[in-house]
Amino acid sequence: MSIPIYSFNSVDLSMDRLNELIVVCDIDNTIFYTRSFKTYAYFYKLVKSNFPNNSEDLIYADSSRLFNENRKDSYHTNPVATDLIGFLRLLDRIREIGGKIIYLTARPKSSASFTKTQFESIGLYYDDSNTHYTNNTIHKGDYLNEILEIDRMTPIIFIDDLDENLNNVLQTYPNSKCYKFIYDNPNINNPK
Repeated sequence: MSIPIYSFNSVDLSMDRLNELIVVCDIDNTIFYTRSFKTYAYFYKLVKSNFPNNSEDLIYADSSRLFNENRKDSYHTNPVATDLIGFLRLLDRIREIGGKIIYLTARPKSSASFTKTQFESIGLYYDDSNTHYTNNTIHKGDYLNEILEIDRMTPIIFIDDLDENLNNVLQTYPNSKCYKFIYDNPNINNPK
């Protein structure tokens, strides 16, 4: 089960084997949002409501395709930080205990330069070696396990805004702590 949070200050870093702690954080609608950006959840709800009899895999594929097509323009706009002070404090707390932060996004790798610009526009340091892109082609828990080869027993704290990502990480890493970041902005959370 994931824990809903409205601020990064609510993330509890206490876990066994703290020196190996990895905090994995989504970018869009978690660290920041772009005003014109429509979330994956928006397209998922749209596809599911229009095609309720489709398989979950087909709904995921169609939602991902629409999401990727429609978000390209949003990379060119400056994002708004959701909780910059709370996030900076979280980064300090991670460093204090010797942990590691990984950014894991559904964005395509081709958006790396835009992502870097967006990080810098809100005052965050962008580290290409700690930023990973799934291109919505693999679930985030599977990416951590198969691509990054993070052992299933490694203490992981995962922060995302989407239930499907949180559930997948919990299935892959049953000892992880998962936090659902909720940014209360009706303009991005509700499809029109």
